[in-house]
Amino acid sequence: TDTDYCVSVEDDGVGFDTGLLLDERKHVGLRNIRERLKAMVNGTIEIQSTVGVGTTVLIKIPKEANK
Repeated sequence: TDTDYCVSVEDDGVGFDTGLLLDERKHVGLRNIRERLKAMVNGTIEIQSTVGVGTTVLIKIPKEANK
């Protein structure tokens, strides 16, 4: 986009209930990725999934660092 670098990864697999990701104590790897993206480049990660349809992961990294 004009303001962000975006990386999108999609699949058409079995999908899953994203509500399961809310307990980050069980998903330490995902929490680490979120924290590192934020700390290193002020980036974000979004996960959308639908059971029986597939999953999309979107990583956004701002083109300019926040000052």
